[in-house]
Amino acid sequence: MKADRVVLASAVMLLTVAPFAKVSAQSVFPDGPVKIVVPYLPGGTPDIMARLIAPVLTAKWGQTVVIENKAGANGSIGTAEVARAKPDGRTLVLGTTATHIVNGELYSKMTYDGLKDFAPIAMLGTLSNVLIVHPSVQANNVTELIAFLKKQPGKLNYGSGGNGSSNHLAAEMFKSMAGIDMMHIPYKSSAPARTALMAGEVSMIFENVPTAIPLIQANQAKPLGITSANGAKVMPEVPTIDASGLPGYDMSFWYGLLAPAGTSDATVKKIHSDLMVVLQTSEVRGKLEEVGIDLSDMSTQQFKDYMRAEAPKWAKVVKDSGAKLD
Repeated sequence: MKADRVVLASAVMLLTVAPFAKVSAQSVFPDGPVKIVVPYLPGGTPDIMARLIAPVLTAKWGQTVVIENKAGANGSIGTAEVARAKPDGRTLVLGTTATHIVNGELYSKMTYDGLKDFAPIAMLGTLSNVLIVHPSVQANNVTELIAFLKKQPGKLNYGSGGNGSSNHLAAEMFKSMAGIDMMHIPYKSSAPARTALMAGEVSMIFENVPTAIPLIQANQAKPLGITSANGAKVMPEVPTIDASGLPGYDMSFWYGLLAPAGTSDATVKKIHSDLMVVLQTSEVRGKLEEVGIDLSDMSTQQFKDYMRAEAPKWAKVVKDSGAKLD
């Protein structure tokens, strides 16, 4: 009888402890420091975004969120590192259209698949480019520019930050849709391309909105059109290319947070939920909008669907451009 009571007491103890043991084994994320890999050099848009959200997430989670810049191969090196990381949510990448879609078309050999090897968490926002031309160009809108180039093919050239850069691909998409010819002058980055525009060495650039604004304000460039069909909130006076001479033209570049494939749905949901709260804080939202970022409120599934839907468009743009990086 005594033995029966001991067995019963042991059983009750196990039933009491078991739920807590389960909670302990599945500790609430994060249970340690979190690293966000930025696969570009410090100072660029992805780096700015990561450094804005990191301290707010640190405060929210009670765990340090560190930023690691790991640049190279158009963002592929740092992105590949995250693809190989443990899928526990503690190693993330601030990915872009380039790292997860375009690079797969530009490089013949990739060490990761931008769609299959990652668990999309949240799109942070999108950034548009703006078509700016040197003040000497005899066109004041997209319609006039296209008409000029149809009459004088190859008369104007355009600068870019190099083969496969956002301004290169935006220009090639413009050329293809408009049926015009322009000479491409690639530079090592967008900065020398902007310098060349100011000097009149190139006629135009499809430049990121934030870095184009100073040139426009100094009357060193004329804005003709925004590349995204939604326009740019920080440049409401500039029409979209779609609405001002080239219907159907729509190109913007997304930034998002992704984890290695295999990361649990619960962890992805937790990060997404907390990140959406962070993006709505006045400090983070205000600073991102100041640099021309259109913030996103997509769900994780919407972000995943968006990435897959964008892939064929970018494959065509890269193919039409003839760009290769190896």
